[in-house]
Amino acid sequence: MIYLEEQLQIIRALRGWVLPCCSVLLPIFIFLDSHTYYNMLIAFVWVGVSWRWGMRLGGLSLISHFINGQAKLFFAMPRPGYYDPTISSLHWESYGFPSGAAQTAMVLGFLLVYGWKSRWAWPCATLYVLIISASRVLLGVHFVVDLLGGWGLGVILGGLFVALIHPLESFASRKSGVLLSEVLAIAVLGLAILPAKISPLFIMAAVGSIGVFISTKYGLYLPIERRSVCRRTFHGLAAAGGVLLLSLMPDFFGYQSNVAAALIAIWITLLVSPFCKRLM
Repeated sequence: MIYLEEQLQIIRALRGWVLPCCSVLLPIFIFLDSHTYYNMLIAFVWVGVSWRWGMRLGGLSLISHFINGQAKLFFAMPRPGYYDPTISSLHWESYGFPSGAAQTAMVLGFLLVYGWKSRWAWPCATLYVLIISASRVLLGVHFVVDLLGGWGLGVILGGLFVALIHPLESFASRKSGVLLSEVLAIAVLGLAILPAKISPLFIMAAVGSIGVFISTKYGLYLPIERRSVCRRTFHGLAAAGGVLLLSLMPDFFGYQSNVAAALIAIWITLLVSPFCKRLM
């Protein structure tokens, strides 16, 4: 680890100066790097923005997660808590470089700038990336160099998305009419993650792939052009709220996390759009 002691000093200084003032925000920072948050975001976009953007977000998030996991195994660089157990608010068993939170934040920033045609897109995306990334150092779970690695991979993935999404979707649309290539890509990547065991991510990828195929095949998704911004926001919040409730099931009702993952995938891709249609 280059400049190890210097980076540890940065973390200690940041925690000493900022942590007393931001301690009440720590649960929020932790939540913003959780699977529940990302699933809620996908559900909100699927219903509140468009099914196409929901599928793009879900597929790209899965690809980003897979690449980040492989990069962590390749570099095998410990987190700050390995060198100083007292420096971290959380303790993860996984490696630290590159930062998955910083990488995902950068990818989401690219999607926001690309999809939101507004002068506010760049400032909002930049602020989001900086807040999420800085929170990982504040929590003591990442070095600064971890953030740089995550940003680099996020820029590469975001750039590839911008360059390839329309050609790939046009090709898939001509061949299948339902963007089947993207659905199959999600399923294949799901199979590639942790092949030694059935993980919640595997379940969500597999079930979600089938759900996306059925939803696009039979037009179960919501037509955005018929809804006002307020109605779309309400539907998006209802979809995200359903994901939150399903995510709490393993803790309150004793369900296995794999079952909860399957139910979340079914809710997002198959159930929430017909549910919101009934509300309309």
